[in-house]
This record gives sequence, structure tokens and C-alpha cells, in this order.
Amino acid sequence: MTTLYILQNQLGYYLKKTTNKQSVEWVDGQEPNALFRSVHKDEALNMLVEVNSQHVELRISIKEYPAGPKNHPAIPADDLPPPLPKEAPETDQAQDTLFTTEENGQNEENHSQPLNNTEPASTVVGI
Repeated sequence: MTTLYILQNQLGYYLKKTTNKQSVEWVDGQEPNALFRSVHKDEALNMLVEVNSQHVELRISIKEYPAGPKNHPAIPADDLPPPLPKEAPETDQAQDTLFTTEENGQNEENHSQPLNNTEPASTVVGI
């Protein structure tokens, strides 16, 4: 049985194979055909160094799994991270969101409301 090497980050997500070396994407492993994999450990190590040089905040490890059907890694369900949320299609609702401002360490919603100012307005003395 063939052994496959894949890369996993500190959150448990797996490196997705891409054609662009500059682009790094992490997936939950639910689709094993989308994962970066190598039959050679030194190739996986080279990819680890390459990705880590671009993203130094990541802690990446090499995981070893047996090859399953169609030469995809057979990852046990215990090793899979929580599924990533599905990306919702963009809608015009994004324009309706409330913006928040931070004042005095607290978040307050920014609504258009008249000010309840009990102090008298300052007078301007003419020249």
C-alpha cells in the first residue's frame, strides 16, 4: 500500500493543491481529491518550507496517510477538522449592515439620532 504525505496547519486544516505557487488555501479535507499530496516525503518537506517562508505565522506539519481509492489520502474521520462554513453568494444585503464605532472601549451602533444635549449652546460674540 502506498503512503501519501500531506500538509496540515496548526488549526487542523489541510493544504489544497493549486497550480499557483503564490496562492495558499487551506481546506477541511472533506474532498480528498483537492488536497496537496506527495508520495515522496522530501517533496512534502520542500512544499512545507515554501509555504512557511511565505506565511511565517503558520505552524505546518507533515501527515502520513495510506492511499485510498483513486490514490487519494484515506484520512480517518477522527483526524478531520470541523468543516469550514460554505461561502454564501454575495447579495445587496451587505449595504444594509450597521457600522460600529468604538468609543470609550465599548462598541456602539452608529445610528442617525438627534443629540439630547442639555447644555446651552455656546454663543458667538461678533467682531
